[in-house]
Amino acid sequence: MNIRSARPDDLMNMQHCNLLCLPENYQMKYYFYHGLSWPQLSYIAEDEQRKIVGYVLAKMEEDPDDAPHGHITSLAVKRSHRRLGLAQKLMDQACRAMIENFGAKYVSLHVRKSNRAALHLYANTLNFQVSEVEPRYYADGEDAYAMRRDLSPMEPPTFSNCGTFCLHTQPGAGGSFCSPPGTTQRTLREYRGVRITHDTRFFCSLADPGDPWCFCSLSPLRFSSEPGKSDPLPLNPRPCLKLHFRPI
Repeated sequence: MNIRSARPDDLMNMQHCNLLCLPENYQMKYYFYHGLSWPQLSYIAEDEQRKIVGYVLAKMEEDPDDAPHGHITSLAVKRSHRRLGLAQKLMDQACRAMIENFGAKYVSLHVRKSNRAALHLYANTLNFQVSEVEPRYYADGEDAYAMRRDLSPMEPPTFSNCGTFCLHTQPGAGGSFCSPPGTTQRTLREYRGVRITHDTRFFCSLADPGDPWCFCSLSPLRFSSEPGKSDPLPLNPRPCLKLHFRPI
């Protein structure tokens, strides 16, 4: 199973998945509107045959009087592929993209009051909370729960007042990247994608390869996990490292 960004040629299959799974359906132009306006925010789940079995369609809300926030227009997973964690993976990918690209602070959605299964999923698995009831929200007159999820727990870690640190890149890839002396309140997101081969100033630990804030190394490394010690890291599989910004 693969989760990836939705492409223009996925939109028709996303609509087909929507028609199979949900009572709220949209014309094709609505999918194109999302794809053209917020291409970073929608994702699909595909099986081994590259058939779309789930999707999330998302956008940013434009409210100058509120904090930046996203909205989940539609989330669906085919019945044959439910209970595999796909809804959570799709939602988390969309939320991370909202944070990375637009600095979103929370994400919202609507769900029918009668849809107990969806309400259970959003509240108990996807960490949404009911913010209000919107009367007659749907075309057939049914009320909707307006729900929100705080995105602050997903924001990249920050470091403050910890001086200079260096991320040494792969030979030929631009040399070493060092933060300016006295750097404060910079986010790890700003250094995402830097390939590091060694680091002698800060603690590191092995991270889950799926962690969106990890750095992946391309050669054998030695990092200290305790003051005065150095731990070898294997080349295969290539380790994924997470920096903990505190001095050795």
